[in-house]
Amino acid sequence: MRRITVEEGNQIVDKLQAGPTISEVSRRFGVRRQTIRKFYESFCNRGSVKNLHRRGRPPVFTHRQETLLRREFERDAFVAASDVAQNWGINGHTVRRDTVFKARDLISVQF
Repeated sequence: MRRITVEEGNQIVDKLQAGPTISEVSRRFGVRRQTIRKFYESFCNRGSVKNLHRRGRPPVFTHRQETLLRREFERDAFVAASDVAQNWGINGHTVRRDTVFKARDLISVQF
């Protein structure tokens, strides 16, 4: 499905305010009724059809924790990542195993 530009979103809102139904506007723009409805709801709630800036997933570790984790792998480059995660009290719900492996791999590349 194609993306709707901000200009098209404004046109959608203008058309809906002029009177046509959501179905008629969706046919005219070639998008689903749900898309038209979401654009109109966005306009009604925020006064704009622009996308909001999204921050993404927050970092798992602070800078200090990352430094400590790297140091642990520097001391013993062959320690199992699962052992480090267990020593730190990290479980699968707190941080992905890949994060610990990534820290270990960063150290092994530097050697």
